[in-house]
Amino acid sequence: MDLSPSSEAEGAAVEMLIELYPASGEESPADVYHAAAMLALSSDLEWRGFTTRAVGYGLHIAVATARSWLGLVSADVLEDACAELACVQNARVVRWYPVDAVCPFDKAWLVAPLRSPVEEAAASAEKEALRERTPRLGLVSTFRGAPDLEGWLAYHVAVGARAFFLYADTQVDAAEAQAVGVKLGLCNEGGGGQGALLRVVPVDEKLRREWEQLAGWSRYGPRLTEAGSALMARQCLNAEHAMAKVGKALEAKKNSLAAEQRIAAATQEGEGEGEGERERE
Repeated sequence: MDLSPSSEAEGAAVEMLIELYPASGEESPADVYHAAAMLALSSDLEWRGFTTRAVGYGLHIAVATARSWLGLVSADVLEDACAELACVQNARVVRWYPVDAVCPFDKAWLVAPLRSPVEEAAASAEKEALRERTPRLGLVSTFRGAPDLEGWLAYHVAVGARAFFLYADTQVDAAEAQAVGVKLGLCNEGGGGQGALLRVVPVDEKLRREWEQLAGWSRYGPRLTEAGSALMARQCLNAEHAMAKVGKALEAKKNSLAAEQRIAAATQEGEGEGEGERERE
């Protein structure tokens, strides 16, 4: 199967999932991933991270993801370059897909992405200001009949969690979660007595329709009816749903911050003009 970018894909960001087999037991998956990530193939290529997979006889391979931001690096080029590394026995691209089709759970790497010094230094004052106004740690949980929901929430607030998305399997669970949130001083929009956000989402038909709009639906939707997989599928869809909601909230915060900065700049400019008028008088 030809996994190389088609002419239609050139100029668009794509991701490739590549299996890297260590040449011997002396090299770890982290070693081969790091060697591949240090290849100077193209400034267009970004290595996003890796997971590991057991292949038998106590051996593990690195399953890495590389993003070609402009679609300039093909699967063949990536395979050939990685296969030439002394620490790699074999390299094989097993998936190639447009970035807009990436499931958020493909981003849950065991190792953080490698970023260049330029990328690390790119944090602007605007990002820092936004970070200060945004919860640092959030939790997503799918639950039914939780034995000590109050204790669970109180503990995680105490250790620093500032946002909770609770997906309640039944209306009874949803009502209990809301009541516990009120008791602990949490609120639906953040800034409550505990300074934490609590959002309770019933697992109902409305949510199921929203699941269908998620990138992960094609993977997890069919598993909702499979015995032994349904719970995992609901958990994954709920987590992606929460991330989507948080993404929209962050965008709204960013826009609000930009508007405040524009108003402040305009006000400062107006004050400066007023002082100039007074000086001329």
